[in-house]
Amino acid sequence: MADDLDRLNEAESRIDNALRTLGEQSIPIGGGGIPQMTRSMRRFGALTWLVSFPLIVFSVFAGLALLQKKPTAVSTTRKFLLANIAVALFSAFILPRMLGLESIPSVALFPILVATAWLLYLARSRRVKVLFGQ
Repeated sequence: MADDLDRLNEAESRIDNALRTLGEQSIPIGGGGIPQMTRSMRRFGALTWLVSFPLIVFSVFAGLALLQKKPTAVSTTRKFLLANIAVALFSAFILPRMLGLESIPSVALFPILVATAWLLYLARSRRVKVLFGQ
């Protein structure tokens, strides 16, 4: 078992070194294989965080408003959920194409379904109407 672990670590090290070497080479625009893909994926990750961070902050504000039972809590939460749907669509369709990647529609499905369920709950719940005076 120790031999298998050593071989696995050695193989992982060789792959890391090969990818590092490929990543250091200059690559012409319009091609490039793995190094170009890793650059695109890094950009995709950075832009996703850039888009997601304000949504995370918005989520905290909406959650605090709900916890404090503020009169504007439901409308703030609705706006957050709609923003969440917009970010999911942007991340699945627009952002990948901006970076030359293929869009991934299935990525947007779960956040849209969850946000829609919460929007329906906020619109129809008696408890929400009683608690927040909607």
